[in-house]
Amino acid sequence: MQYTDIGDITVEVGQDHIETAIKIYNELSKLSPSRKVSWKKHKEMMEVEGYFDSSTTESYRQLIKRERAKVGELPEKAKFAELASQGTLNSIKEEIGQLYFHKREAQDDFLKLSRLKREMTRDVVLLDILSESIKESDWGSIELNKGKYIPSSGNVALATLSDIHYGYEGKNNYTTEELEPLLDKYADKLIHECGIAGVEELVIAQLGDEIENYLHGEGSRVETQQSSAKQIVGVTKLIIKFVNKLSDYFRIKYFSIDGNHSRTNANYKLSVDGETWTEVHREIMSLTFENSDVVEIIDGDSPHHKIMNIDGTNIMCVHGHRHQLKNETTLATTSVNHNTDLDILLGGHYHSYKVTEVGNDKYQVITGSIKGSDSYSEKIGKSSTRSQVLILFYPEREFDIRQVKM
Repeated sequence: MQYTDIGDITVEVGQDHIETAIKIYNELSKLSPSRKVSWKKHKEMMEVEGYFDSSTTESYRQLIKRERAKVGELPEKAKFAELASQGTLNSIKEEIGQLYFHKREAQDDFLKLSRLKREMTRDVVLLDILSESIKESDWGSIELNKGKYIPSSGNVALATLSDIHYGYEGKNNYTTEELEPLLDKYADKLIHECGIAGVEELVIAQLGDEIENYLHGEGSRVETQQSSAKQIVGVTKLIIKFVNKLSDYFRIKYFSIDGNHSRTNANYKLSVDGETWTEVHREIMSLTFENSDVVEIIDGDSPHHKIMNIDGTNIMCVHGHRHQLKNETTLATTSVNHNTDLDILLGGHYHSYKVTEVGNDKYQVITGSIKGSDSYSEKIGKSSTRSQVLILFYPEREFDIRQVKM
């Protein structure tokens, strides 16, 4: 058994290594309320056991995943988010109980208890709503595709899935019922365009704002009839169908980025990185496709961005609310900040398609939205068609940026 380490070095590991790695993985998973495993911690524990040939790379993680599958250690699908929320709830309750017992012995513990009580009220409400939303939703049986139409060309493309705003029901008659056929239409167009280009691997970049959420007071509540928990469960179901359909024709890599509508706290000043509805979405997607041979759910470099090198082209994906995509110096500034010579800076947020060449074969790209125009865009005179972005990559830093209308 082998994997590829940093620097494209092939590393061979034995059966004893694999057995130890699986045992450590299982123990770390039990200790995590979200069931996620820190691979940095996993590597440290492997070294304690005398195995210095483990790694945190994606290749090593996939090796352990495959070996876990062989011995039947992978978890069942269906209720991951419910388990994660219940685990978090229990951990909060346990912490509250411990602190209450010691509060008269130490003032520090008493202060911590008070803070946790304030946080617990909000967290428990969110977790209970999420759990109920999953129970109420008919997930059915999802049969994962096997990739029977995938070519072996090696060609790669990237398609955006940005600004869905599931849950919005406003003036443009954009309802949750109309979203599924829209995504189905988009998938058909990708299959057609990428099929002509002989694409083998399709990277799907979910650039944030997959739900409408409550961020703008009573106005947004009028146009949003569902709770944020129900929204994230509903949109994730549709994205699973979208990704699964495409996986019959291409090998899929999928990642998600937080948008401004992703946060669980309406006050952005009180928001914490990682505490978003998109994190719930990522967890459900990871569990659903954990056994897939053709779909890989990958992580971003942070909740807010991902940098990829595709056939020599450096592309950075963001949502857009933290990056001034309409400022033509942003790509250069971002390249310096991330110590990477970026060729493309790709984001959403503005709901209006735009490609700006800001240097010699350097571009800032804003994708349109799947939501399309709403009451706010009509008010400020910025209406635009529903569209997304498809980028076809070729060797030697050649690429083709296209608008895909819906």
